[in-house]
Amino acid sequence: MATKDRPPKPLGTMWFDEWQLGFAYDGDRRVDFVSSLENIQASTVPGQDARTWPIRVNYSATVSGGGADIVRPAAQDRTDLWGAWDARPQTVLTYTSPDGAVTTPFKKLSAAILVRFEVTGPPGADPYIDERGAAFRVRFDSAGRIAGKTRGTVFPDHRPTFAMSLGNPDEDESARHIDDALRHPVKTFPPTVGKNVPAELHRLIDPALQEQNRVAAGKVCTEVWGDWGGQRLDCDEYPFASTKEGVSLSGGNFSARLIDRDDNQRVGSRPGSTFYGEHRMLDGDAFLVTVVP
Repeated sequence: MATKDRPPKPLGTMWFDEWQLGFAYDGDRRVDFVSSLENIQASTVPGQDARTWPIRVNYSATVSGGGADIVRPAAQDRTDLWGAWDARPQTVLTYTSPDGAVTTPFKKLSAAILVRFEVTGPPGADPYIDERGAAFRVRFDSAGRIAGKTRGTVFPDHRPTFAMSLGNPDEDESARHIDDALRHPVKTFPPTVGKNVPAELHRLIDPALQEQNRVAAGKVCTEVWGDWGGQRLDCDEYPFASTKEGVSLSGGNFSARLIDRDDNQRVGSRPGSTFYGEHRMLDGDAFLVTVVP
């Protein structure tokens, strides 16, 4: 905090712990924020009392796409003195999105929530304003079973991680295949110079393109290993057929390999049966793939 003089004269410094918790829901077009301002401290010049300086926390929401708006909380702004923040550090704000007027596919609607802070000193002092603030992107949708429950909310900047373990006997062959594709592509088929298989994938919903990916992988397995019918083997492909980086769409950056059938089917069913729904992923949503020991 400083006066408006030029050059300004410092009046003091205030610092505090601030955090934001956001809660999205699989089953409700709603997001809750818990904002907290704690452990306030200050150091001032003689004659100044930081306990008289109002501290303001302000939320604002901007909607993009969807042909509709969101329902904002009655109060998106809180201004209190130090003592009031100490007595009640937390503020809860809820944003909802009725889907009746939303016009986009899956009734998707996106919003950006911005949080800013301001401290106002005595008359004649410049207020401190946090120009950057904290920004959160939120997506509401009513996509139905393809994304989990009928409707829900996610923070789209979050990248879920699909993790596999080389030490798990139920998935070790799939894990080894993916680990080779990501870290040792020279060990994979087809042999391609400069192959670069991605660890970040994007969900693909189109069933026809998914099948196209599987067929393309099967052709590679047949070319390399011949007819494996009658054996307990499956043609495993990475990136997964249910992604936009699948074999037929990959530009050559993929791997196909025969592995144990049960292993392949256990791992291959996980994205569609649990992973995509747990993270409420829609077409084009990104996720990371990792292999651990």
